[in-house]
Amino acid sequence: MNASVKRMRKRGVNAPLWQTVLHICAWAVVLLVMAPFLVTLWFSLKGADDFNRGLWTLPRVPRFNNYWVCLQAVNFNMLNSVCICLVIAVAAVLVSSLAAYTFARYDFKFKNALFGLIIALMMVPGILTLTPQYLNILSLGLHNTRFAVILPGIAGNVVGCVFLFRTFMGQQPGELYESARVEGAGDLTMYFRIALPLSVPVLMIQLVGIFAMQYNDYLWPMLVVEKPAIQMLMPLLKDMIADVYAKTANAGATYALYIVSGIPLVVTSLIGLKYFVNGDFASGLKF
Repeated sequence: MNASVKRMRKRGVNAPLWQTVLHICAWAVVLLVMAPFLVTLWFSLKGADDFNRGLWTLPRVPRFNNYWVCLQAVNFNMLNSVCICLVIAVAAVLVSSLAAYTFARYDFKFKNALFGLIIALMMVPGILTLTPQYLNILSLGLHNTRFAVILPGIAGNVVGCVFLFRTFMGQQPGELYESARVEGAGDLTMYFRIALPLSVPVLMIQLVGIFAMQYNDYLWPMLVVEKPAIQMLMPLLKDMIADVYAKTANAGATYALYIVSGIPLVVTSLIGLKYFVNGDFASGLKF
């Protein structure tokens, strides 16, 4: 019996030959994905004399001070971007989770029609709302303020979050809420003690996605913010690269600037990766 089971496991995809092929393909994909980062990391450790000897030559002495120069150049604007993106992500997740909880757990008149209108907004391309949003920011007197980035960022991410969170919260067992209501729990108590804890994986994944999208946004901050002191990092990155190269006369420092500017995205991606790898996306439904 055991011998036949072992023979069955060695057939098809589980055969040693196919397992070897799959491992080779997986490593090839990993190398292709990591190649741009590894090349940038390699170049960031080079000095001007290393580039003069050839583009693909190894650095004689790794120039780790390139990163210190770049940190000094981007530290304030990077911190500003991180704070703004965190505010947008947290506010969008909280507001949309409240709306999703209402749609998932309560019945009221025109509920489906209202939810349909919210979902219909997902079909409107963002570029069509660019001009009206810009005019609204001007009329509200928010131009050249951080609120010009924060408020549209929150509003723009709520629709997709409501759709995702309502689907997730609607699958949570209703018996938990009925038991809590029998025990005297109110709406806010059930939201904070049942709905949110069970939805942590999907909330975290969405929060990481919103943070990354806002951090990489180039067009909107460039339109509504002109003061370098409160500007996001991405619109200023090109000018910072030129300044760093002018100060150091070293192309390696410019490559280091690319890596330094991506540190917040690496950190947030590692946080979100935990929920993807461990399969915690639906952990709120396991009991």
